[in-house]
Amino acid sequence: MDYQAGESATGYAAIGCGFEPCLGVLYATRGQAPRRRLQAAMEAAQLFNAAVRGPFAFASTPKAAK
Repeated sequence: MDYQAGESATGYAAIGCGFEPCLGVLYATRGQAPRRRLQAAMEAAQLFNAAVRGPFAFASTPKAAK
C-alpha cells in the first residue's frame, strides 16, 4: 500500500478514472475562473471516460491562511 501525502507543483490535481482529461483541461484553462475550469474538466472526463457521468456537484472551503 501507498500512504503518501503530496502537494502538486502545479497547484491542482485530479484523481479517479477521468483524471487524464481533467488534468489536460485544468492545464489549458490556467487563469480562468475556478468554477468554469472545474465544470470544463468534468465535462471532458465525462466525454472521454464511460465511467464518469454528471450531474456534478462542487463544494468549496475557505482558503487556508499562510
